Amino acid sequence: MTTSLRHLLVWIGAMLLAMESNGAEVVPGWNIHSEFLRVQVPQSIGLRMRSRLSNDDTIDRAVSELHKMIAGGTATLIGFTTVWSVSGEQAVSETIEEIRYQTEWDPPISAGVFGNATAREPSIEFAVEEAINRTANIDVATSFETRNAGLTVALEGVASSDGRTIDFSVTLRRVHYLGMRNMFVLDKTDGRFAQPIFLANTNTTQFTVGSGAWKLLAVNVASRDMPAMEFTLMRATTKPAGP
Repeated sequence: MTTSLRHLLVWIGAMLLAMESNGAEVVPGWNIHSEFLRVQVPQSIGLRMRSRLSNDDTIDRAVSELHKMIAGGTATLIGFTTVWSVSGEQAVSETIEEIRYQTEWDPPISAGVFGNATAREPSIEFAVEEAINRTANIDVATSFETRNAGLTVALEGVASSDGRTIDFSVTLRRVHYLGMRNMFVLDKTDGRFAQPIFLANTNTTQFTVGSGAWKLLAVNVASRDMPAMEFTLMRATTKPAGP
């Protein structure tokens, strides 16, 4: 054994002894690769698949079936995202669309009406009165609001020392824009203005999952007017940090 190699082995032994005496543990760092899948299926199919997606022994086959249903058009892919994070650190992923809509207008001036008019029930008399008194003025929007519609995922995972399991804290938020709802008031030339309708689902959960295993995080009803269900699934895999 050469002198340089002997010195290297002595130095390594001294470092390990020092770490052991200080109570430190030699633990590799971990990166975490997380995949999120949100799928909408008809209610009849969702009720049948829910138990299979909740069972560790059948979830892999059930996810494969969902993939085939998406390819065949039976299921709809609502969202898919992948996130890299460092063990112990938070990560956020957003896929959103900004919905901008009017909230206030300068109303037209009608004969006999001064200032802001009050809400009034629709009637034939009201429609005739408005047709007679309506001016050529056009409503001008004076105020707007913006709301994000889409899928947001916030997570924090802590891998075990051997990387086999991960403790997760996850928050999922899905905001779905359903359309506009007409409101009947006297403030507008046509007696109507519209407000947007949003459906929001928020799920916050903590759990432990094995590296590389699928996990069902949430089941939600798609809409009150649509007999459909949405499944949110996650798979996380640990990767050693560093080169």
